Amino acid sequence: MAELDLRIRTASLGGFVSDAESELPIVGAKIDIVAGPEEFELKRRIKRQGVSEWEWKHRKERIDRTQSRKDGSYYFANLPPGQYHLRCVAQKREFHYEVAEAEGVIVSPIPEDIAPMTNFVLTPVKPE
Repeated sequence: MAELDLRIRTASLGGFVSDAESELPIVGAKIDIVAGPEEFELKRRIKRQGVSEWEWKHRKERIDRTQSRKDGSYYFANLPPGQYHLRCVAQKREFHYEVAEAEGVIVSPIPEDIAPMTNFVLTPVKPE
């Protein structure tokens, strides 16, 4: 008789966001999961049920969104394994940064693989 593997298979994904000119961490950058594997998309649809478009858009923390912390780090936990597409956006009062994207980021179940680091180095766009 075959053994049944009952371990929960989840993956994690994280990295850092920094300024291309100063090399300093960027605090409060929004990192969004634009697309993910089928299981992730199903979870996103379920979490979004009953939430208005405006409320969903303006939530800081969601299943598909996080923000960089004081040290510039960000982290997504409990993701279904698979391929992800990420987008990073940051804005300051005086200027904003170019949008950065990472496509084809593969995450594997823990503990077989260490969470991949996807770092974003953003270029400031200052007003003329």
